[in-house]
Amino acid sequence: MSNEQYDDDLGGDFHHDPASDQSPSTHSPIHSASDKHHALLAPIVSFFQRAKNFDSMPISSKVIVFDIDIKVRDAFQVASENDISFASLWDSTKGEIVGMLTVTDLIAILLYYHDKTSVIKDLIAKESVRKWREIGGRLRRQQLVNVGPEDSLWNSVVLLKQHKIHRLPVITKGGALLHIITHSHLLAYMCSFLSFETTEFFNHSLDTLSIGTYSNVITAKSTDTVYHVIELFSQHGVSAVPIVDEDGSVVDVYSRYDVVYLVREGDYALNCTIEDALKTRPKSTVFTCTRYETLGRVVRHLSKSRIHRLVIVDEQNHVEGVVSISDIFSFFMENAEV
Repeated sequence: MSNEQYDDDLGGDFHHDPASDQSPSTHSPIHSASDKHHALLAPIVSFFQRAKNFDSMPISSKVIVFDIDIKVRDAFQVASENDISFASLWDSTKGEIVGMLTVTDLIAILLYYHDKTSVIKDLIAKESVRKWREIGGRLRRQQLVNVGPEDSLWNSVVLLKQHKIHRLPVITKGGALLHIITHSHLLAYMCSFLSFETTEFFNHSLDTLSIGTYSNVITAKSTDTVYHVIELFSQHGVSAVPIVDEDGSVVDVYSRYDVVYLVREGDYALNCTIEDALKTRPKSTVFTCTRYETLGRVVRHLSKSRIHRLVIVDEQNHVEGVVSISDIFSFFMENAEV
């Protein structure tokens, strides 16, 4: 892990059914790799199947909702000032939640109009989110996928994977927005209420389980332009890239959300270097681990530190891979026997 010490004991205030505290035992014997994964994952899948979306909702929380006719500039200004990476959109003409505003929408526009910064400036300064979405809808599919409070959490895990999304609104039959489910939210709930000590799966290493990305790992250098890096985001479907020095050692991580800090300063061309771009955002720690770390420690560290990924490094701090929360839940779904 990184040099920072952390406490493995995680807390959380959720609506939780005490009856779900009982963890079923793992299956045996195990005859094949597929059977082994099914057996190891059985307690985890059962845990999420028994729990409902309502059970995982914090007792006290806030949901950010923007009117779809808010100016794009104001929306991203509020988002950056309050460290918000997404917001739900309300259409008063329809009387319902119609979608989500995310950094991915911003990046799609920046890439499409890269050679026309004046167009981007006008779009951000003058146009509403409604107009923005009309343009964005031509660049990337926009579909509001949602779940109900009584649906199982496992259904949410499946939908996040199937639709390749990171946020899932919980909406009542009457149209009220209650919560937004994310992979981080699911991880925190699991850490709070699933016994890792009695769940063998978490004792295995990332290497043994093959969780994470180890081949064709996308990295960048501090001398690369931000535009080049967000092109990597789009081309490879990643949300962050490790920044490495000349020796291949990780020195930082640049994520999709970091683009917001530049746009807030009026840089729409994104021709500055990553080194300069990193100066515009709050300083953050680079969290790392080795491929031989147990999944249990990795999961607790991700949840406790409220981060989305760890850079996997060797003894010389060279990048070997990346493991994200979505990687972990993708593994759950792809290897579960349901």
